[in-house]
Amino acid sequence: MKCRTHRDAASFRWNERGVVLDFVEKPKTPVGNLAFSGLMLATPALLDVIPDTSPADLGFHVLPQIVGRMAAYRIPDFIIDIGTLGTYRAAQENWPGRSQSQKAGEFRV
Repeated sequence: MKCRTHRDAASFRWNERGVVLDFVEKPKTPVGNLAFSGLMLATPALLDVIPDTSPADLGFHVLPQIVGRMAAYRIPDFIIDIGTLGTYRAAQENWPGRSQSQKAGEFRV
């Protein structure tokens, strides 16, 4: 997903074939203007790169190890992180499928 800020998301770069060239979890300086949405498909081979140390984090310990061997797909739909109360509320306000009455404040979750 395209992202203005990467404070709370992984940043990555990819090539024209979709191969991920760089992946950094929660970077101080983003490597690109795309953010990892957290949706993944993988083969069992991914289990081989999970470190024996605990805890192991996919974004910090696993995905950076497979740069060049993983591909990305741009999801054209509306995606927003709802991991905090603030981002959850922002999702409610910004979701393109909201009706006009919902936008006027007649509906609240």
